[in-house]
Amino acid sequence: PQLFDLAQSEVLRGPQGTLYGASSMGGTIRFVSNKVNLDDFEGTASGELSGTQDGGVNYKAKGVLNIPVVAGQMGLRVGFETTQDSGFVDHATLGGAIDRTGINGYRSNVIKASLLWDVTDALTITPAVFAQKTVINDTGLVDFATPNYITTKLVQEGGNDTLAVPSIKVNYDFDWADLTSVTSYAFRHFPRTTDGTFFNSVFVGGFIDGFGITGVDGNLDGKNLAALPGPVFNSLNTRQLTEEIRLVSKPYDPESGNPFTWIAGLYYSDSKNFGTSAQYIPGFYSTFQRTYGVPAADILGTDIPNDLFFDFATKLDDREYAAFGELSYNLTPELKFTAGLRYLYGRSALNGVQGGFFASSPMQNGVTKAYAPTPKFSVTYDVNPNVTAYATAGKGFRLGGINGPVPVIQCGPDLAAFGLDSAPIGYAPDKLWNYEVGAKGRFFDNQLSVNSSAYDIECSK
Repeated sequence: PQLFDLAQSEVLRGPQGTLYGASSMGGTIRFVSNKVNLDDFEGTASGELSGTQDGGVNYKAKGVLNIPVVAGQMGLRVGFETTQDSGFVDHATLGGAIDRTGINGYRSNVIKASLLWDVTDALTITPAVFAQKTVINDTGLVDFATPNYITTKLVQEGGNDTLAVPSIKVNYDFDWADLTSVTSYAFRHFPRTTDGTFFNSVFVGGFIDGFGITGVDGNLDGKNLAALPGPVFNSLNTRQLTEEIRLVSKPYDPESGNPFTWIAGLYYSDSKNFGTSAQYIPGFYSTFQRTYGVPAADILGTDIPNDLFFDFATKLDDREYAAFGELSYNLTPELKFTAGLRYLYGRSALNGVQGGFFASSPMQNGVTKAYAPTPKFSVTYDVNPNVTAYATAGKGFRLGGINGPVPVIQCGPDLAAFGLDSAPIGYAPDKLWNYEVGAKGRFFDNQLSVNSSAYDIECSK
């Protein structure tokens, strides 16, 4: 995502499973957008223009407009960004002639909008949307055997990546606590072409040569098949609905006499991913007939209709349910103890079908489930207003899943090297504990920031 109009970014290191769930085993990065200004009309605009050696002209233009629709009650903030990168890799024919320049360029357009509505002094509603479309002309990968920034690959690898994330946030102030509901829906459609020449044409040619099958000229002629292009047409469609509702106490106030602060919440996520792939070797059938003098089915044991070597369609359904809470006790204004726990249930189901020469193994259809508590304990001490020392222990967790198929006929020896006759159905979740002590400080009127820590990460099965 091309992120802009940000108020701040936060890097939360170490497992953050208690508040942020299974996807934060190594930490969490939070990007916080600028808030809507309900009182003032404001706007910003900027542009960039540059050139790339061995490429062309690049540009970026973006702008943000803040409009108080009803002063003090409702406001709208809208931003856009458009980017074009010229690319710097050229494509050459097998004869060495440059036929396309700057093939790895791309274009991207982004729009984001947020509406803030203070319905009452206690109720606030904030709908928002982020949408981006990126057009990729080709990959920037180059061949080691060619001059710098030149490729001779046979397949152009372009794609169109469309992403949209609408959301709505509702906040209610109970005076003693804040209730927040965040509902979001993520949509992504990414059709693209990749170059499967090495894995398709080269592998098939080597596979046939490996059996000592000769062509009509009496030689091992797998190279004729390896010279054919192998375009792979992939498509990824993702839909994810997420809901989180949380109740958060008011910040700690030493004068109130209440030493406790807390947070409690529920989380739900339903992600559906539908992927397809069609892997061709154009000209394979006619080349095979001409090289070996017989139809492909006579040697491979199966026909190759329309030069389609392999295709599959998979549907992955991931669901996660969680309840979480965290309690802090302020023994003194400087010393705070915190304990938290998240308990989640995750379920992943994969269903798929496949066909073609490489479909010698069945799809790994199945379901995996996981139950995981992720606790966290910490103590912090403010040595002075500029220095804080801390110690923490937290558990990290990442969901497991289902493996893709491995073609037994073609990859049998590789499986056997691991003592397997097929790919394992799934893989287990990752688990770890992180133990850490450290200190953070700012000195010389915030001109110097020093963070130090010592940690031990213990992984487990």
